Amino acid sequence: AMAAASPSPPPALPATVKHLICRVDFPVVILQSPEDVRQEICGEDDSNFAHIISKADDAVQLTAKGTQNGADGDVLHVILKAPEAAGAAFRKAKELLVDLVEAIVEGILEDREPPLEEAEQQAVLNQIAVSESIEETMAPT
Repeated sequence: AMAAASPSPPPALPATVKHLICRVDFPVVILQSPEDVRQEICGEDDSNFAHIISKADDAVQLTAKGTQNGADGDVLHVILKAPEAAGAAFRKAKELLVDLVEAIVEGILEDREPPLEEAEQQAVLNQIAVSESIEETMAPT
């Protein structure tokens, strides 16, 4: 006869890790410009992102995702991600990232011929979309 299997212990609840996420989207008019916006935002060899991380904290991650023409169904945007514990670094990096995006948008607009009126420039800047969320993922085991 087979021995009865010993009762297995109840499964432990999986540990989760919370990350703060900030997504920054560019105004459509900027994505339609001839400039390589990804290159502008990342900087040479991602130097712009590296600069933000050096001013904030190594716990912060910055990634440019999607393409400028949105061909793959994912339009160019930037994701800032940090562990929940690094909230202060996340906020600092977010501020620097938004400043960077604004500077790049302004730079692209200033190259336009004919130049935009100040009010029109401001209207485009107002279309920079910043959204925050919290992502909960399984902790690596």
